[in-house]
Amino acid sequence: DRYMGSKQKKMNIDNTSFNKKTLNRLREEISSCDFIAMDMEFTGIYTEHAQNIGKFDSLEDIYQKMKHTVLNYMPPQIGIALSFWNPEKGCYFVRPYNFYISKGFERHRQEKTLLQNESVDFLSKNGFDFQRAFKAGIRYEKLSRRDEIWKNIKERVIDLSLIHI
Repeated sequence: DRYMGSKQKKMNIDNTSFNKKTLNRLREEISSCDFIAMDMEFTGIYTEHAQNIGKFDSLEDIYQKMKHTVLNYMPPQIGIALSFWNPEKGCYFVRPYNFYISKGFERHRQEKTLLQNESVDFLSKNGFDFQRAFKAGIRYEKLSRRDEIWKNIKERVIDLSLIHI
């Protein structure tokens, strides 16, 4: 239903619930919503660059300084909120989704995660489920590793085809 009630619960999605049905529902809702808001939780926020943000910095300056946070800290959760206008009630209804994610598409690779005490403390105090993010998070990898990953998958498929059962 396009016009959800105010008691609509958020959808917490991890690798156990991220499937074709969920993806199709999300695509349908994104195509019909009026606007989308996004946010990310990070395992840390402070870098030298981020601390040097000034009140006269342009949006591009702020972006360039903040991108170091993304490069240094892991986002264990991405949130999106889909907003739908309800003309009968004259207000928006929001359907929030939280995606628990964990870096490292290939589980055998040893990935390092940088944690900042203050960020972990803040997230913990606000009910963030680190265990869910690290154990059941949807695996992701840097786009720059795509070719390497596909090569590894193809090699494993070829190796398996040589085994006669």
